[in-house]
Amino acid sequence: FSGFFAAKRVLVAVDSPRHVQASAVPLSDGAMVLGIELDGMDSDGTAHAWAVETLLPHHLVNDEVDRRPVVATW
Repeated sequence: FSGFFAAKRVLVAVDSPRHVQASAVPLSDGAMVLGIELDGMDSDGTAHAWAVETLLPHHLVNDEVDRRPVVATW
């Protein structure tokens, strides 16, 4: 574990990412995304997705889906 806690190995999460409509995102048809949809009595069926290419350098996204905190990890 030598160097395990070195600064260059610390993951920096994306906090509060900007939300846009899916149609406004310039991704190719084959682009991979990580997504979540909440559906239930106290949810409005909100869905969010994060492009894997955005997650790769960070591996963590702290976000909110339908007013609930979520962490997206890759």
